[in-house]
Amino acid sequence: MTPLWILSKTILLFPVFHIGMANEQVKVMTKRLFCIVMVFIAAVSCNKDNTADEPVIEGHSLFYADVETLAFWSGNDYDHMWLEGESIGIYASEQGDNFEYTLKRAYYGATGDVEFYGPKVKGDVIMAYYPYDADIEAMLGRFPVSVTNVQTYDPDVYKQFLSMTGVFARYDMYDDGKLHFEYPLGCMAVTIDYPITVVSMTLECESRNLAGRGYIDENLNLEMSSTGSGSIRLDCGDGVSSTVDDKKTFHIMLPPGTYPERDLTLTVEALPASDSFMLKMKALEVKRVSILDNDIVTVDIGGELPGFDIGTNPLD
Repeated sequence: MTPLWILSKTILLFPVFHIGMANEQVKVMTKRLFCIVMVFIAAVSCNKDNTADEPVIEGHSLFYADVETLAFWSGNDYDHMWLEGESIGIYASEQGDNFEYTLKRAYYGATGDVEFYGPKVKGDVIMAYYPYDADIEAMLGRFPVSVTNVQTYDPDVYKQFLSMTGVFARYDMYDDGKLHFEYPLGCMAVTIDYPITVVSMTLECESRNLAGRGYIDENLNLEMSSTGSGSIRLDCGDGVSSTVDDKKTFHIMLPPGTYPERDLTLTVEALPASDSFMLKMKALEVKRVSILDNDIVTVDIGGELPGFDIGTNPLD
């Protein structure tokens, strides 16, 4: 029963009790009742004020998410396939912890929008990553990323690319309220237009590190640390043969960015060794891989290039 309910009953019953009382007694009871009414009103008012002053707990325990479609120049698109029970990690500016959110519902099939549920989080900046790692050492705005300096050739470019990196997202409540996961790495596609058997390709950079430890900032940009490696080697095993009728394309995953002329050097190790060569690259703008086909940097090497041993003067 609320204080107001009790008070209303007291007021209604008072006329019954005052019958037979002396006038002086009625006056005293009236004064006492007036005081009681004032106390009740004051108590109720204070209770309302305290409630109004309590902070409103806001936050999110549900996030809608999707992963952008990948498109390589090969013409086949790739849509991420969510699996039951998969998890993402959430960081929020007011908590900063590595919260696990689990997939609960999918719309339009396993490649469409999905729902992730977890502990309530809040903050001006909320970031997410996939797949979830309970042991990840991160802070808000600095998700660790590892780019290996030895990559393995795979005729399935999507399989090769996805083995290299996870995906990252930033929540924007003023956009459409979704976590749009993006891939952080760029890709260089190298095609050789004459018969050759490639054992490996090595990409070296003079101005920055291409591999090692890096971080994803709150704007989803990849920053490489200064303690990494300035080269990436694509291992082709016993050799991948490319012919005029069956041209092979070799993909090297690298950080996005602007690379000035002659900043990148591509060394191709071939069989026999006399077919090996080295090239200084022209200026390149490498963008992260996304739905846009032109985000893939293509390098076509054609003509009858003379073979020479690795380590001789590079061709321009």
